Amino acid sequence: MLETLSKLLNQAENAATEAEAEAFFGKAQELATLHAISLAEARAHSKRSQRREEPTHEQVTIGLPRQHINSHLCLLSVAIGEANSLRTNIASNNTYVIWFGLPSDIEAATMLLHSVSHQMARAADAFVRGRSWAGERDLENGGTAMTAQKARKTYYTTYVRVIGQRLMQARKAAEAHYDRTSESETGAALVLRGKEIEVRDYYAANSTARGSWRGSRASFSSGRAVQRATADAAKARLEPAREIGGSPPAVAS
Repeated sequence: MLETLSKLLNQAENAATEAEAEAFFGKAQELATLHAISLAEARAHSKRSQRREEPTHEQVTIGLPRQHINSHLCLLSVAIGEANSLRTNIASNNTYVIWFGLPSDIEAATMLLHSVSHQMARAADAFVRGRSWAGERDLENGGTAMTAQKARKTYYTTYVRVIGQRLMQARKAAEAHYDRTSESETGAALVLRGKEIEVRDYYAANSTARGSWRGSRASFSSGRAVQRATADAAKARLEPAREIGGSPPAVAS
């Protein structure tokens, strides 16, 4: 599955048009969802003596302390995790997340996170350097002059929201495709629900999280940032994730 997913991501990276990039993005998430459904169905019918995936958890490094992008990458991790049947814990200082779920789902989600996070950071830098936001007023701060930091924050908020919507749309499309084509009497939603209950129980037994996460407050103060981030996230390409090994690198710089 991961080999096929990588090929889709390469095709998305080299897409000739935004429509093609959009199609490949959706196909990548649909593939991950369909694979998850197939595995969940197989696990439900497997014998105890047979090897089967079991829930686990894995820490993914987000970035160094006190980076403004960290909280937005944590929210991106939550969105990607939700689309791939994962539970997410977030470090209090936003430097890492812990995903709880099946190994194959974590692997697919990590690939998506590394790809999208790098694209988001690069696109935000380009937007801020362009200074199209410079003449705006920050209505969330009493109409003061817009700052680069606030424009960037609005950009990240919007980008993460659009990516989350696209991933869930792709997941729903995969579930609908499974229901149309599968000979199984069990629908996709029910198959995934069985797996998610197992992940929930594992999470309850193994998570050490305490309290609730206090992330960065969403911002939509820059209309130019909202417009640009919406367009950039809508055409975001997925590319093969960087190899993760040794000391895990941050997902974006």
